Amino acid sequence: MVNLGSNLSSNRYSRDKLAFQPSYLPAGTTAEQIAAENGLAVQAAILSYGVFDLSGRAGSGFESWKNPFWYFGGAMPRGVFGSDYSVQSHPELYDGVSPAHNIPAATERLLPPQLLTVGSEDPVTTPASVQDYQAALIAAGQSAQYWEHEGRGHAFLDSGSNSLLGVSFADNAPQALDVMLKFLNDVFDQ
Repeated sequence: MVNLGSNLSSNRYSRDKLAFQPSYLPAGTTAEQIAAENGLAVQAAILSYGVFDLSGRAGSGFESWKNPFWYFGGAMPRGVFGSDYSVQSHPELYDGVSPAHNIPAATERLLPPQLLTVGSEDPVTTPASVQDYQAALIAAGQSAQYWEHEGRGHAFLDSGSNSLLGVSFADNAPQALDVMLKFLNDVFDQ
C-alpha cells in the first residue's frame, strides 16, 4: 500500500485492471473517491520480511515445495493468485503487486520515508533482496533506510517463541523496536 495506495478501484484486481479493491470502504464512498482524495496516504513505513519482487520470488521457487511455508501451512504449492495462474502465464499480475516494480520517481510522487529491516541470517527474505529494494527506492529519489538485525533470522518480531525458527520475542525484538522507534521519532519530529 505504500507504493500503490492511490491505485484503488471498485473492481477486483485482474489482468485488465491492475488496481486494488479495498476490503472496507466507508458507506457511500467509492475506491476511486478515496484514491482521488489521497485517503490512504502514509507518513512513514516500516517494512519487515517483505517480498519486494514477487515476480522474481515466484520464478525462483516461491510457489513450489522449495518454499517451506507450504509444508508448514499444510497446503499444496500453487500460484499466489490461484492454481490457474503462474508468473510465466500472468507476469503482469505479479509485477502489479511487487513493490520493486512500482516505485514512482520522486518527481512524480514522493513516497513516505521507509525503514527496511531484515535479519542478517534470514533465508526467506534475504538481506540482498531488501538491499536491492532499497537501492531501487534511492535510485528513484525516494527516502529509504536499511537496518540489519545481526545474527537473526526470519520472524524476529513474532510474538512468543518459535523453536523451529530459533526466535524469541523477548530476546530478538527489543533492539529492533528501539531502531523502529528512533526512525519514527526522526520522521515525526521534523
